[in-house]
Amino acid sequence: MSPVHWDLVGIGECNGSFLSSIGSINAECIVTQQTVLPGGAKRWLVLPPAPPDVVHAMGVPPLWASLLFHRGIGTPAHAKSFLGTTGATTLTDPFTLSGMDTAVARIQRAVRGGERIAVYGDFDADGVTATALLFTALGLLGASPVPYLPHRTREGHGLNLTAVQELRRQGVSLIVTVDTGVTAVAEVQAARDLGIDTIVTDHHVALGPTPPAVAVVTSPIGDEASPLRHLAGAGLAFKLAQALYAGAGETVPDRLLELAAIGTVADLTPLIGENRVLVTQGIQALRRSQSPGIRALCEVARLRPDALGAEALSFGIVPRINAAGRLGSPNTSFNLLTTQSPDEALDLASELERLNRERRSLTEELFSSALPEAERQARDHHLLFVAGEQFVPGVNGLVASRLVDRFQRPSVVASLADGLASASARSVPGFHVANALERIGGSLVRFGGHAAAAGFVARQASLPAVADGLRADADRQLADADMTPSLTVDAEVSPRDLLGQTFQFLERLSPFGAGNTEPAFLTRGVEVADVRRMGAGGQHASLKLRHGNALWNAIWFASRNGQQTGPDFTVGSTLDIVYSISRDSRGPHDSTRLLLLDARPSP
Repeated sequence: MSPVHWDLVGIGECNGSFLSSIGSINAECIVTQQTVLPGGAKRWLVLPPAPPDVVHAMGVPPLWASLLFHRGIGTPAHAKSFLGTTGATTLTDPFTLSGMDTAVARIQRAVRGGERIAVYGDFDADGVTATALLFTALGLLGASPVPYLPHRTREGHGLNLTAVQELRRQGVSLIVTVDTGVTAVAEVQAARDLGIDTIVTDHHVALGPTPPAVAVVTSPIGDEASPLRHLAGAGLAFKLAQALYAGAGETVPDRLLELAAIGTVADLTPLIGENRVLVTQGIQALRRSQSPGIRALCEVARLRPDALGAEALSFGIVPRINAAGRLGSPNTSFNLLTTQSPDEALDLASELERLNRERRSLTEELFSSALPEAERQARDHHLLFVAGEQFVPGVNGLVASRLVDRFQRPSVVASLADGLASASARSVPGFHVANALERIGGSLVRFGGHAAAAGFVARQASLPAVADGLRADADRQLADADMTPSLTVDAEVSPRDLLGQTFQFLERLSPFGAGNTEPAFLTRGVEVADVRRMGAGGQHASLKLRHGNALWNAIWFASRNGQQTGPDFTVGSTLDIVYSISRDSRGPHDSTRLLLLDARPSP
């Protein structure tokens, strides 16, 4: 069957949720008819192909139809909407967000009156990019904004009274928060008492009363019909900037799209609806970016700017931006993203590279430290909770994520110091970790987050009760869940099947992330032709794999797959592999590589 070339008209709103039911598609068949294979480190769940009537209706090759079907797309109209990525008109009107009119009017008044405006963010990559985005936008619109990023260990997440008082001393009369503030009721009231107005933009779950701000602009999380419901902090900051530029009769500059894309990918928000538009257009802007900071980051990460994609952002750009807030000051990353000096940018990027190497080493060390206790708990509980003085607040979330990947269980990692426990939690579908923390909120000093990720501070004396409460909650909610670590496989193919027009189709399916998972493929009987170990401990591997008469470049990142070491790759051995395929952002322009997700000896 020859492929149909749809007349692409741009992205509309799409559900995009995995295993959703579209039209006459019975999504349950995907679950009930999947083939279960014993994998290497994980069980492999091979999804069935799209039904013949769906393939016929779509008018595309069966593999393409199956990939769309597995992502809840079963009609040509829906596929056209999902795959169309051109035209800035596909961005949703920012004024559909509650509170946006008021926020824009107050900022416009501040700019006209020459007021000092502070942009108050957070120390992770989403918060830093959101701060840089709004700081840049306000500067271009004629303001002289003041950035403020709290220190992770000295101040913690969120607006704090000391910072508010310092901003007042600097003459600030308006604070605009990005990626934070929705729970800062007391702090916003304190600012108000000091004569400072506050505008809150935050995508996190509001766990109590609304702060007494001039305006509160949040993601419409509960509105399933809204394309804006999954916006990250940087996404909300972009919508505010978009509204301000619309009010000024100007077009949003590409540099703001670049920052919105990085922050959205960093926060692991579903890449559907508005997020898909922001990341798609942002990546296009990043590939032609003249930003000294972006170009310096690509240089130290050995990434080709013209080949940047969501994967390169996730594993090349975002970790380096995050490294500053984890082990140093987030201002290093902020300064990199806002500098206009190539020399300063290269110096700052080099410092981020050093911090990122330190972060990788520390994460490996602490993951190894957490494993024995996690393995013990995994035998009896649906939630893992490890704590100790050796853990470091800046990498707790990374260790927790590794535990989730390894054990398919919600995981909490807590640092103990000075009578307090500072913890990061990461979760799995079916367990809303922020809601779980709210249910035991009386035992916590402070907490916040969303369904998949959260953080909290508790007194050490309360920690056993907190751990028991979370475990009991998870044991109850996940009692019937299959906790076996697994990989979902879209199709069994030969790598050759993924070249040519199919590879172009895969690129049109991107950007990949939560809500639009990167397709995974199974190939059996692959021979290992060459192995080159990488990493300080040789845990990663660069490989040459032979299938038929073709050689394929492949790479294995143990840590990315929740493991400490990879399979026993031996030259001459034959493997069954699960992998994704992508353009190599570090190699020659047209090269592709297989990113191995798991492997086992061929039967």
